[in-house]
Amino acid sequence: MAGNDENISQKVRAWYNKGCSLLESGNFKQALDCFDKALEINPHLSEPWNNKGLCLANLGKYNEAIAFYDKALKINPEKANAWNNKGVVLSKLGKYEDSITCFDKALEMDRKYIDAWGNRAKSLGNLASLSEGIYVKAYEILLIEGFACGLIAKNIHILADFPSNLSNKEIIQYLAEKVKEKIKKMPNSEWTFI
Repeated sequence: MAGNDENISQKVRAWYNKGCSLLESGNFKQALDCFDKALEINPHLSEPWNNKGLCLANLGKYNEAIAFYDKALKINPEKANAWNNKGVVLSKLGKYEDSITCFDKALEMDRKYIDAWGNRAKSLGNLASLSEGIYVKAYEILLIEGFACGLIAKNIHILADFPSNLSNKEIIQYLAEKVKEKIKKMPNSEWTFI
């Protein structure tokens, strides 16, 4: 019996890995087929569902992608990248408040998740531009978070050492201070905004 389970696991892994390779190379429809085959063998894995969502999002099928992210999150609600991916798609649909909620969930799971911080900043900026009077504070947060993420993107990893018990506001303040320290040590040509 154990040998049979191992064989099934190898088949799932083979289909999953092939799907990941196809996803990375931009062959989204073929990747979907591979993830489907992995899920036919074992539908209780979150990553193939999450990656099906990525494929569909890349094909512009955002509502379908959300359904697959939800399936991944039902299996593993602590899957930070599924929360982030769902947030990205919600943002593309103009559902900025919902996307921010997803990014916050991703950050609950992993406070050092750089993509989630950057995506959250973008959604805050989009939300601020829609509701100028109500969300003016979002511009300040966008500037600080976006600036910090821009520096991180240039391999200045300031997130590596912050205390894990901070609130989002405290992290933003912490990042702002670290960014200021880094800027003082850098010539202007070494950094850009994303």
